[in-house]
Amino acid sequence: MDLINDIKEVDWICIVNRLESLLFRSITDRAYMNFKNLTGIPWNAESILRLGEGEVFHKKQEVEWLKVFFSKTNLAEINKFKNALVVNVKKLDKKAEEIKKIKCSELTQQQIIKKIEEFTNAALHSHCFLVPMPIADKAISNRISDSLPENLDKQKILGILTFPDKENQHVLEERSLYNLTKNYKNKNYQKLLDNHLKKFAIIGARGYKFDKAWTKEDIEERIKNLISQNKNPDAELKKLAESRKREKELFKQTIKELKIANDSELYKLIKLAKEFAYIRTWRTDTIYGAGYKVKDLFYEIAKKAGFPIKDLQNLTYTEVIGMAKTEKAPISEQELNKRREYSAQFTFKDSYNVLSGRKWQERLQFLREKVNSEINEIKGNVANKGNAQGQAKIVLIPEDLPKVKQKDILITVMTFPNFIPAMEKAAAFVTDEGGILCHAAIVSREMNKPCIIATKIATKIFKDGDLVEVDAKKGIVRKIYK
Repeated sequence: MDLINDIKEVDWICIVNRLESLLFRSITDRAYMNFKNLTGIPWNAESILRLGEGEVFHKKQEVEWLKVFFSKTNLAEINKFKNALVVNVKKLDKKAEEIKKIKCSELTQQQIIKKIEEFTNAALHSHCFLVPMPIADKAISNRISDSLPENLDKQKILGILTFPDKENQHVLEERSLYNLTKNYKNKNYQKLLDNHLKKFAIIGARGYKFDKAWTKEDIEERIKNLISQNKNPDAELKKLAESRKREKELFKQTIKELKIANDSELYKLIKLAKEFAYIRTWRTDTIYGAGYKVKDLFYEIAKKAGFPIKDLQNLTYTEVIGMAKTEKAPISEQELNKRREYSAQFTFKDSYNVLSGRKWQERLQFLREKVNSEINEIKGNVANKGNAQGQAKIVLIPEDLPKVKQKDILITVMTFPNFIPAMEKAAAFVTDEGGILCHAAIVSREMNKPCIIATKIATKIFKDGDLVEVDAKKGIVRKIYK
């Protein structure tokens, strides 16, 4: 049966763009069958299509059902969903920590099989919250927005009211980096650097791309960059603290001005939204991190089968389990080469299909959005006000991050914690995706840099080297011609 006909019959909606390994994608796309049992919410994602270029499509009807559910359900149900998410992500992290402490090379084949099945089972119970979480988050934000007076700048007020109280991994890493910079070349520097890498190297390995974990060289390059800019670590740490303090004061002031009572339904929604803003990033940091923590288990399975470690990212999780059981390569060399060229994935009801090779890349191009290349000005939502001009640098994959130099304009689909080194250099950030509490929005406020989010097409309109202006007062990004 030709799968292209099944693909064309589905009414798709593109929800995000994520360049993750096949290993990670396969867990995520098969995880949603667990969602109902874990949350009590009668939802499943039976139709999913991921393109090799990163676009993730879900069946529109399934996404819309979830949007309606979260927009209408009561707070108790949303809290139940949140609690289930936290419990299952913590279970995954606990299992990963347990496996991390084991010397995998000393395990028997049966012990290896047991551990990889335990890990993937925990992963399947946590990945099923990846798509529903931002949908729930958006629904809560819309409820809050609908409750605010019409004469207000609702986008700005939402950003103030729902800014997270807890600090995520990227903030903790930034603090640690400034402390490292203070102690650069001191006698205790090496120990501090080792501790920094032990805690935060994992940030670079998102999407099970284990070889992208931050190294000593990565951190030292950032330290030298800070020193070359004459950045005072103590002053930067003070700015961070003042930024958090300012956000808390703005929250109290806004609550008072809007006369929102602490026992009101709106206040409860706002507090829940603040929690979601933290959990949304925490869940992905933890889920990605869990894979990195058990990388030695994956490596041992590959070694015993004589399979290239670097190509683990081109296998599905069921193929990895099968490889542990047979100690043989789960796919042919021909299939592996096709996946190296291009790999899309199609989940349809009970089947999971890897669509490999250039032929499938050509067949699936009809799904990709086409834009007018002559457009020289686009609009988005202002996440942090300001104005900046500079050379555009388009970042689509981790390998693109080093392209970003001082005062460049970072243009990407969405920023993540592993983008921090590039964000430190950039003069402004522009994203295709994102809401008022996405990673780019939060970091831009902490770094006080202009940021425009949700442009939809910035990465398709601009090219490396374009001179662009980011007008983060009007929400406009435009090419400059000289």
